[in-house]
Amino acid sequence: MRKLPTGKVTAPGAKQVFRGPAFSDTLALREETAPPGAGPLLRRMTADGRRVGAPRILASARTARESDVAALPASARRIADPLPPTATWSDRLVRLTDGTRRRIKAGLHGADAASPGRCG
Repeated sequence: MRKLPTGKVTAPGAKQVFRGPAFSDTLALREETAPPGAGPLLRRMTADGRRVGAPRILASARTARESDVAALPASARRIADPLPPTATWSDRLVRLTDGTRRRIKAGLHGADAASPGRCG
């Protein structure tokens, strides 16, 4: 049985998040090019069950976190009623997700018509 829940969207494909100025994040397909002024956030940490690259030292992790928090808009840093930054989706990811959902829905309707006694 396949379900397409309303209000929940799982985008297909391997993804990357690109961060631009003022936390303007874009969720995109991994092979896409970063938007102007943005850089990738996700990086490979393991391959074939092994760590890739040297481990990050605590001091550099702390500095990166402090820099990230300082770059957040004040509205996101406040304790009471913070407004988290929102990410946009790339056009390619939107098209792929929409096309996948349409194909799944079409397959569901076709399977239901072919199997009238089937529960679903």
